[in-house]
Amino acid sequence: MFEVDGQRSPRPSCGAAFPTRFAFNITTPAGQAMLSTLLTAATAHKSIVVWGSGACDQPTPDTEGVLYIEMRP
Repeated sequence: MFEVDGQRSPRPSCGAAFPTRFAFNITTPAGQAMLSTLLTAATAHKSIVVWGSGACDQPTPDTEGVLYIEMRP
């Protein structure tokens, strides 16, 4: 799980308690790529953009899942 600040699109109702929190599965190739992007962005002090899944489809039923993450230049 991770949290973001800044603007975001409407959150799903299942994530209302934690509107800035997202989660993804790091045991999949896609999840490992997203984790790598997050770590690289943090190390380089870069901003990211997160595209949420619009559903709480991860192991935590109150946290929105992630479709993909983009690091900003």
